[in-house]
Amino acid sequence: MSGSGEPPGSQDARQGSRFGEFLGELRRRRVFRALVVYAVASFAILQVVEPVMHGLHLPEWVLSLIVLLIGLGFPLTIGLAWAFDLKTTGIERTRPAAEHPGVAPRSRALVALLLLGLGAVAAGAVFALRGWLRPPPVPPSIAVLPFADMSPGKDQEYLSDGIAEEILTTLYRVDGLRVAGRTSSFYFKGRNARLAEIGRELNVASVLEGGVRRDGNRIRITATIVNVADGYHAWSKSWDRDVGDILAVESEIAREVVAALKVRLLDAYRPAPDGSRGNPDAHIHYLLAQSSFLHGSGADLRRALEAFEQAVVLEPGYSRAWAGYALALAYEAEGRTTLEELLREKKRALEAAERAVATGPAVAEAYQVRGFLRAIHRREWAEGRVDIQRAIALGGSAGEGYGNLAPLLAASGRVAEAMDAIQRCTELEPLWTLCWSRQGVLAMGQFDRARGAFRRALEVNPDHSYAPGYLAHTDVLEGRPAEALSLAAQARGNVPYRAMAKALAYHALGNAKESQRARRDPKIAPTIMKQTPASSHFRVRNPEWRHFRRLKSIERVLQIRYPNGSKGVFSERQNR
Repeated sequence: MSGSGEPPGSQDARQGSRFGEFLGELRRRRVFRALVVYAVASFAILQVVEPVMHGLHLPEWVLSLIVLLIGLGFPLTIGLAWAFDLKTTGIERTRPAAEHPGVAPRSRALVALLLLGLGAVAAGAVFALRGWLRPPPVPPSIAVLPFADMSPGKDQEYLSDGIAEEILTTLYRVDGLRVAGRTSSFYFKGRNARLAEIGRELNVASVLEGGVRRDGNRIRITATIVNVADGYHAWSKSWDRDVGDILAVESEIAREVVAALKVRLLDAYRPAPDGSRGNPDAHIHYLLAQSSFLHGSGADLRRALEAFEQAVVLEPGYSRAWAGYALALAYEAEGRTTLEELLREKKRALEAAERAVATGPAVAEAYQVRGFLRAIHRREWAEGRVDIQRAIALGGSAGEGYGNLAPLLAASGRVAEAMDAIQRCTELEPLWTLCWSRQGVLAMGQFDRARGAFRRALEVNPDHSYAPGYLAHTDVLEGRPAEALSLAAQARGNVPYRAMAKALAYHALGNAKESQRARRDPKIAPTIMKQTPASSHFRVRNPEWRHFRRLKSIERVLQIRYPNGSKGVFSERQNR
C-alpha cells in the first residue's frame, strides 16, 4: 500500500476515469462532429481558393494567410461547439455537465487546456495535410519561339529569328530555369500549333513569343510571356530603338524575362564575352549567317559562309562568328569532289574553330564546335569530349551538347554514360530527330527501345533521311527480314539507306541475287563514302551490325576509304 493508504493503481484508475468522462463530455457536446465538418469544409475551401488565386495572379502570401486563418479557426470551432449546440429550434447554450446525472463536473482550467491542445493539433494537421497534398514545386521552364517578322517587306526573317535565338542563348545561362532547346522550339515555326500542344511537346510552363519590325535604321521589338496552362499574358513589353542598339536590347529582354519568371541569374553571371565588342554591323551579319546556315540548302550555305566572313572581317575577335564559320566550312567540305579539296576545307574549318576558342575562351559555342570537329575530322575522341563538356559547363545549349557528347562517350567504351547523355538530349530537345536517331543506334541491342526511338524520329519528321533504314536494320538484326523489306518499301526517307536495308534483308533471307542487286545501287556507295570514320567503324565492327560484315562490297568501299581503320561510333549530319 502507498503512504496515503490508497490501494496500488487506484490513482491511475481515477485518472483514466476522468479522461473517459472528458471524452464522454466531448461526445455529448458534439465537438468531434464539429471538427469533422470544419476539416471537410476547410479542405474544400483550399481546393477552390488555390486555383482561383493563381488564375487571378494574386501574390503567394494571400494563400498563406488563408491557411493561417483556417488553422486559427480550429480552436474557435472547438470552443463554440463546446459552449453551444445546434438544434432544430435554433442555437442553444449547452447545459453544464452537472445537469446530467452520472457526469461529474471538471475544472474549467482542465477543459480549457485540453481544448487548446486539440485546437493546436488540428491546426497543425491542416498545415501538414496541405503540404502533403500539394504537388512538389516545379522549376520554372520556358520555350523561346521564333519571333514574327512584322517588317513591311517581310524580308527581315533572319533578324527576327536571330533576336529570338540570341535571347534563348542568354537564358541558357540562368540558374534554376529550364529552357527548351533551340531546335525543338523552332520546330513550331510556320505551324499553326496551339499553345497547349507546344507546352505538352516541349514540357514547359511558359513560352516567350514576339515580333520584330524594322523600318530603315529603326527597329521595334515586342516580347510576351504566355502561361501555357491558361493562356494568360504574364508579361509583355515593347522596345523602339536604333538598329545599332540591337545588342543592348537583346540583353535587356533576357534580363526582364528572368525577372518576370522570378528566377535568379547565376551568381557569377555576366553576358558571355563573344568578342562582338558591341559592333552592331558584325552582329547583323552574324544573324544573317546563322539564319542562312540553318536553312540547309547549297545556296544558303554559300550565303552563310559569305556572311560569317563579313562578320569576322568587321570584328576579328568575334568568337561566335568564328565558331559558326568553322561549322559552315565543315559542312561545305562534304561537297568537295577531290581528296585534296576535302582535306584543305577540313583544315580551314579546324583553324576557324581554334580561332573561335582563342578569341572567346569563355564562349560555349566555340568549344562546342571545336569538340565536334576534333572528333569527326581528327578522330580525337577524348579531346572532343572534353571540349563539349566544357561547352555545357559554360552554359551553352545543353541539348546540343549532350547530343554530341553521347557518341564520343560511346567511342570511349562508356556506353551507359552515353545512353544517359542521349536521354538528356531527348528531354531537352524532344523534337530534334538527331537525338532520337542516335538513341536508337546506341540502343541497337535493345530492340524495343531502338525501334521506339526511330519511330519517334519519324513522328517528328516523316521525311527523316535515315530513320526508316535504321528501323529496317533493327528488324533484320532481330530476325525479321520480311518485315524489314516491307518497311523499306514503304519508307519515305533517304533512298540509299532504304537500299542498304533491302540488301541486308535479302541477304538474311538467303536471296543472294536480290541482295547483290540492292548493294549495287549507285546511290549506296556515295552514302557510305560520306560517312565519318567513326560511323563506318561502328557499323562494320559492332556485333549488333554483324550483317554488314558479310556485305563484301560495302566492306571493300570502307577499306578503300579508310585503309587504316578507325575508332569510334558515328556522327551523322543533323536532320532538323
